[in-house]
Parts: sequence; structure tokens; C-alpha cells
Amino acid sequence: MEAKRKQMDVTDRIVIEMGLYANRSFKQIAKTLDRHPKTIQREVLNTA
Repeated sequence: MEAKRKQMDVTDRIVIEMGLYANRSFKQIAKTLDRHPKTIQREVLNTA
């Protein structure tokens, strides 16, 4: 079993950016990254 990732890396952030440009919801992006939608939302709001 793989250990949980604590921080997002550059690749994750690029996937989020691409998802936002494609008008995908936080939930859709989160599913792609196997993360909770709130994690995606916090990442977007904290790096805006």
C-alpha cells in the first residue's frame, strides 16, 4: 500500500490548471487526481 501524499507536486498543479481551463469542476479534477474536492479547492484558492 502506497503512503498518502501530503503535498501536491508540479504535475498535480498542472492537471488542476488544465482542468480549470477546460471548465471542469473541482470534483471532476479531484477524481482525476484521486484527491478530495476540498483539497483541489484549497489549492486553487491558496495559489490564486
